[in-house]
Amino acid sequence: MERWFSLKDVNLPCIDADIELLIGSDAPKLLEPHEVQGGENGGPYAVRTLLGWTINGPLGRPSKSDRTSNPIQSLAVLDQQFVRFCEMEFNVSQFSIEKGLSQVAIVEGSAELCGGHYEIALPWKVFPPDLPNNKIVTERRLGC
Repeated sequence: MERWFSLKDVNLPCIDADIELLIGSDAPKLLEPHEVQGGENGGPYAVRTLLGWTINGPLGRPSKSDRTSNPIQSLAVLDQQFVRFCEMEFNVSQFSIEKGLSQVAIVEGSAELCGGHYEIALPWKVFPPDLPNNKIVTERRLGC
């Protein structure tokens, strides 16, 4: 934060925790800007929301001597994150990479541009899904 004079008044606490919840467009009130601290010379800017301050924009490029990441380790971490995501998202007791990749293939193979927006199929646990005709039940619910 010391690198950007325009952000000197921003109190950004250091939180040492794993990310367990991502807040997206389904909770717009939480992300609504209450205050904005502009950046300088193409640097980052800060936005205060109900949840506190966030920093957006480029945070500077590391020099070659600062680069310590190993691409092989990065891929291993990414694979672990993908497996964890699939376990949480699809809630299966025994997840396999093959099942996850087949679901990814379903999504990739179904992408279509319709009316200026992309539409994709849902990655069902069983494909194709068994969707019985429930017109009678739906009409009864509508009547209630």
